[in-house]
Amino acid sequence: MTDIPVNIELGEHGLYYGTSPALRGLLVIGDSVEQVRERIPAALEELRSVAAEGPAAMTDKPDFEKLRALRNEALGKMIEAFAAERGIAPSQVRTSFNPNACYCACPGGPCEHDFQGWREITDDEGRVCGGETVCARCGMGALSHSMRVGP
Repeated sequence: MTDIPVNIELGEHGLYYGTSPALRGLLVIGDSVEQVRERIPAALEELRSVAAEGPAAMTDKPDFEKLRALRNEALGKMIEAFAAERGIAPSQVRTSFNPNACYCACPGGPCEHDFQGWREITDDEGRVCGGETVCARCGMGALSHSMRVGP
């Protein structure tokens, strides 16, 4: 198949994930082990072609629309599996997930967050008692982001 070692694991919501300890940034998602294995060569070729193009290719902005669509599709399948396990319709599952939220594969992957915003924090009486840097695009707090992706 490939000279790169790839670990394939079943996620808790029925999707399989292929990653490599030798190639940071490789992530292949599929409905079955076979589907992940089929997708690995194309993913490796894409990573190799980007690397061959040199540093300029590495600084090109990722296709965040495509990445969000793939993430949202994977989440949709997780919601369907969650609902099926509980015998309810997927429309009955409630989540705070925003499908238009920034794509973030930190640490090490592409991240769409733009921490140029600011939000003031007020107490119960409306007085400003602090503030935080936030993503200007989606509103995620920089500290929350750091805590989510930290060591």
